[in-house]
Amino acid sequence: MEPDILARLESGEGFGTTKGERGTGLGFSIAMKYALENNCGLEISSDETKGTKVCLSIPYDSPE
Repeated sequence: MEPDILARLESGEGFGTTKGERGTGLGFSIAMKYALENNCGLEISSDETKGTKVCLSIPYDSPE
């Protein structure tokens, strides 16, 4: 992913695509909305030669 697109996503814009006509750009914005609504962590990292990784950390509450 190009650095300017990654910066837009990290800033919270959350909408965009690198796929041209093949994609809508909704995947990351849906993940971001889910993370915000459910107290989850969301991290994104990208290497233009290897691809992009998005990690969603979902909190676990132990039943007591």
